[in-house]
Amino acid sequence: MEEEITLLETEMTKPEVYQDYMVLQEHERDLNEKKQQLAGFFSEWEVLADE
Repeated sequence: MEEEITLLETEMTKPEVYQDYMVLQEHERDLNEKKQQLAGFFSEWEVLADE
């Protein structure tokens, strides 16, 4: 998951992506979803670690 986030962030720095609003918006949406998923995984992991 972290690798996917890094890949999306890298893609977003490319001129062909950041100059195309629609592509950038799609990447940003995907990035936000992945970051939320990762945060959920960490929260779940913390709960399990406390048990």
